[in-house]
Amino acid sequence: MGRLREFFDAHDGKVSDKWRSYWPAYETVMRRFQKRAVRVLEIGVQNGGSLEIWSKYFPKAHHIIGCDIDPACGTLEFDADNISVVIGDAAEPETYERIDAICDSFDIIIDDGSHHCEHIISAFPHVFERLKVGGVYICEDLHSSYFDAMGGGLERPDSAWAFFRRLSDYVNLEHWHQPGQHETPMRFFEERYGLSLPIEMLAHVHEVRVVNSVCIVEKRAPEDNLLGPREMRGQVAAVNGAILENQDVTARECVQITEADLRLPGKSIERVAHETHWEDIAADHQSNLLALRAEIEQMEIQHQKILDANAAAHQETLRENAVKIAQLDEDLEGCQAALAHADQVREALECELAEAQTTLERSQISQAAKLEHLETVRRDTQARLEAVQASLSWRVTTPLRRLANSLGRSR
Repeated sequence: MGRLREFFDAHDGKVSDKWRSYWPAYETVMRRFQKRAVRVLEIGVQNGGSLEIWSKYFPKAHHIIGCDIDPACGTLEFDADNISVVIGDAAEPETYERIDAICDSFDIIIDDGSHHCEHIISAFPHVFERLKVGGVYICEDLHSSYFDAMGGGLERPDSAWAFFRRLSDYVNLEHWHQPGQHETPMRFFEERYGLSLPIEMLAHVHEVRVVNSVCIVEKRAPEDNLLGPREMRGQVAAVNGAILENQDVTARECVQITEADLRLPGKSIERVAHETHWEDIAADHQSNLLALRAEIEQMEIQHQKILDANAAAHQETLRENAVKIAQLDEDLEGCQAALAHADQVREALECELAEAQTTLERSQISQAAKLEHLETVRRDTQARLEAVQASLSWRVTTPLRRLANSLGRSR
């Protein structure tokens, strides 16, 4: 069928995001389901790649449902018909009404949601109730439980890791539980987060397995979680023969547990730690918060003073600029008036120039006509003169004209 890591490495569809060390741990608990018509619920869809990988790894899967609070995940489309996406808060009952409408029980449930401690713990009763007997619950990315921003911390009594550490006590439920106990190991978490974690539910906790950043919880029938009687084989007990008396006795009978031994303290260590340490820290945080708020208020006052001073200076600058702008507007109006007058003068000069040009053109035409007329007269006169000079009478009278000219000069 192939190993889960091989399916991840070969995947080329929607993006899937997992830490490398998860795959061996997942393979250990998931492989037995690979050929079954499993039902898988994963809180936290993101890009939807993990849902596609589960669909390939579990080819006979009946339902693979992703749950996410982001409405954008509802727009994802998948080729596999057995993949569904439900939009809603995994800590809210109404979300599970929508999930139950598709499938109300699951073989594998994976919490890969917000990773905030409160969200992980608040979702657990809802998902564990819907986990089938024989199924496994996996909570991812629990390193966030060490981060203050995620509601965690190494010694924080209400973190997700503290919850799962306390949950491991229910693997050994038969050795400490007695009916009527008020302060059970989970009472603090029930009150802290408003949950219901009845013994009848937690009696199904068969195994709490922890690897780096992952907690795996296996669910089985309560009777399968019992230690059972003590069994012995062999006949020779040379060192401690009394041990033979413990054949088929229970653990309580073996160590002779009394009611006093089973009595739980009035307050769990988580409750004591929260009341004594974390409430003090909360008070310190509140005191620091008040001091910080007072400091912020003083800074806001100083900041407001600076803003007011800057605003006043800005207003004065605006006033001075307004005066300058008014003067510039006045100068502009004068320039515009001078420019308008210049335009009028230019237009008048252009008109005079046009008229002078017309007069000149007309004068040039008239002079040209006169010159042409004079030239015609000159040519006619020249022609007549030449005709006279060429005539016989002109030649006959030539000596007389010379004599007359000579007499005239002698006088």
